[in-house]
Amino acid sequence: MKTILVPTDFSPAAENAAKYAVELARYTKSGVKLLNAIKVPTETHMAAQVTWPLEGYPTLKRDADQELKILANRLLFRNEERKDTVFQPQISYSCLAGNVADTVKRVAKDHDINLVVMGLWDTSKINRFLAGSTSHEMIEKAELPLLLIPPHAKFKPIKTIAFATDFSMGDINIICSLATLARAFNAEILLLHVFQEDDQHSVSDFLSTVTNQANYPNIYYRGIVAGDIDTGLNLLLEQRELEMFVMIHRRHNLLDRLFNHSHVQRMARYSSLPLLIFPAVNKAIVL
Repeated sequence: MKTILVPTDFSPAAENAAKYAVELARYTKSGVKLLNAIKVPTETHMAAQVTWPLEGYPTLKRDADQELKILANRLLFRNEERKDTVFQPQISYSCLAGNVADTVKRVAKDHDINLVVMGLWDTSKINRFLAGSTSHEMIEKAELPLLLIPPHAKFKPIKTIAFATDFSMGDINIICSLATLARAFNAEILLLHVFQEDDQHSVSDFLSTVTNQANYPNIYYRGIVAGDIDTGLNLLLEQRELEMFVMIHRRHNLLDRLFNHSHVQRMARYSSLPLLIFPAVNKAIVL
């Protein structure tokens, strides 16, 4: 069975993301696995001061396991209160030593993980786990689709998924992946594109290929001519009510990472919509 992985630090934003993941799993017929990452610093001496010793790890792990059990039971109880006949996902949990991105990678390798769902930090309450640097590291290192949930976003059955595309052939695999998610809700996939100049020929070729490969009827297209991509995307997003926004994160070289934020990272910081980020991959991923 497919499994949705939910990193958590037990903060309100992280629990909100876990609730969203459980609701999503009900429709996609997936399991949910909670993960807490305990960062264990190396023991180094600095000016007569020693960092937290490794001997404290068992205590931290015991406390984290207890918190994970409480959270899992709370999510299960909330799910069991529902009287409908929609699929009831199983909820498991684990606690590992390491940073968030690395522990996610390890768990994904050992389990059938198809999606990572993570709380997006609240700019008014920056906390240890959901700080911007952590979400940016997850975006940069992600090998699986990463769904970022804003602090106050609540789950709604998905009617429209918007995907920002540049018409590259690699985007076809992402659209095929999105079709597996959209089918669970019978949702529309809305393809968005910002032109620097009008080019209907590339639109026609791309949409023809999408139709042939995605095998999903509810795919539509909207485009806008604008000089600035971020402004154009914001204009397009304001014109439709959406439940999810999708982008691809393509890794930059070192200089780009040092001096520029990508469009994805800017959207992650300010988006009020759940933001689904795909790594640039050469195959479709079943969601």
